[in-house]
Amino acid sequence: MRFLRDPHAWSPDRIHLSAESHRRVALRAAEVLGIPVAEDWRVPQAGVQATVSEMSRAIWLAARREDARWVKEYLAPWINRRLHGTSSGDGPSAKRPALAAVTPPIVT
Repeated sequence: MRFLRDPHAWSPDRIHLSAESHRRVALRAAEVLGIPVAEDWRVPQAGVQATVSEMSRAIWLAARREDARWVKEYLAPWINRRLHGTSSGDGPSAKRPALAAVTPPIVT
């Protein structure tokens, strides 16, 4: 699945697949399972098949700035949590910390 090498195949956090990639993986899974599908997951995505050698210096620098932003926003906090043994869910309080009865909404 070579398309997964393309940065556009991933969400901004670079951990999760994009919606298009989820679609293509599902098409491939159907193919492996022998389920007929109407589309081919191998068809290149329009406009995203540029290689590094085709990039201009400005585009390359913009990509590195995006890499730095990603490190700051996603990777560094993840590393920090691992070093301190915490989770992204540590700290926030519960929305409803006390047990309470659930009442259905009144429809008028």
